Amino acid sequence: MPPCGGDDTFYRVRIGENTEALEITMSLLGNRGIIHPALLWDDRDGATLVDAGMPGQLADIEGKLAELGLKLTDIRRILLTHQDLDHIGSAGDIARATGAEVYAHDADVPYIQGERPLPKLDMSRIESRLSALPGSSRTGCARSFLRRRGSGLIAS
Repeated sequence: MPPCGGDDTFYRVRIGENTEALEITMSLLGNRGIIHPALLWDDRDGATLVDAGMPGQLADIEGKLAELGLKLTDIRRILLTHQDLDHIGSAGDIARATGAEVYAHDADVPYIQGERPLPKLDMSRIESRLSALPGSSRTGCARSFLRRRGSGLIAS
């Protein structure tokens, strides 16, 4: 889905002095979207990245930092607001590349470290919700998918 302007033009979102929302394009299951990890920085304490994008977005984040005149190694802290994939996906890659400390709520740690499945990607949770839909019948390997945009249920 294109940004509000209807084209592929993206704009920097400056929140305040040395505080910026990074606009990063992501794609998931064929759907394109924009995520906004935030960056706070100063010359003395380095940078704090708030949320780390999708898996595989290290280069995208590095490119956005370069646009601000910063390097990936300027990141000293990564603050993860919650365990959704678009918030934690590149945290490990960034931490390994920079040595940054990672901060997260205790309840999110098992999900972030891969010890528990991410709730929004947990198939038993998804199947439980789908089976509660009206007229639902489950057999063998059948799968159903509810479209978030528009309406409709895709079933196989």
